Amino acid sequence: GHQYVNDFLDYMSATNRDGWTSVTFPNEAELEYYKQPSSRDDEYKPRGLIMMCFVACRKLRYTQGKIGFDNFDKLDVRLNGKRVVGKHLLGGTEDCGFLKHEDGMSFDPDEKGQYELKVRVGLLDEDKPDAISNVRIASLVVI
Repeated sequence: GHQYVNDFLDYMSATNRDGWTSVTFPNEAELEYYKQPSSRDDEYKPRGLIMMCFVACRKLRYTQGKIGFDNFDKLDVRLNGKRVVGKHLLGGTEDCGFLKHEDGMSFDPDEKGQYELKVRVGLLDEDKPDAISNVRIASLVVI
């Protein structure tokens, strides 16, 4: 596996040939911003609801081998080590949804207030072992 690094820090892509791929969010700069004193008296305390959005592209060249919520069972997803077992789609979209684990939808952050998303992509079509399956995650949102 590998740590994904890109100039869009909440974008992530992986294929079935990559093994485990991971991204940590919010990144250090975002954490620093969220923890700044504000005019409100609240502090950064996420409720642990994680929304994931896939890249929404309907062009044929981008949809071949594409894994999204419609074939989510082809992904092995972990959030801070906890296995993601399902999703709750947002109304009106097939590309964004909240992640679920065995005991609910709230995920605990680590001691720094961050989450590590690890993804391992499975083979989309078992009859085509040489084909490439891919996932492209556009956004990760913490509520």
